[in-house]
Amino acid sequence: MADITTTTVATQAAPNAGVGIVEFSTAACDTGDTFDVVLAEVGLSAVKQIYGCVQTTAGSIFVQEQPTTSVTTGTLTVTVGGTAINGKIRSYLIVGN
Repeated sequence: MADITTTTVATQAAPNAGVGIVEFSTAACDTGDTFDVVLAEVGLSAVKQIYGCVQTTAGSIFVQEQPTTSVTTGTLTVTVGGTAINGKIRSYLIVGN
């Protein structure tokens, strides 16, 4: 298991309207890798839902997978998982307020 050091915030929707939607993409990573999201830095104070997807074919198909998450002192830790696919790009949609 390794920490993912490269994530990209692609979009942020309606952070001042009581709902925030943030999309994160990672470089190629493996099941069990982790990355942290400081909620205040992306305009969120709480997480309500998270959806994860993995790119199964380069430049093509994404399928849903469900990561494991935890929140400690305003930091969301995402552990890649839900499939046994390794070495592929992940995308996460984080919904909160």
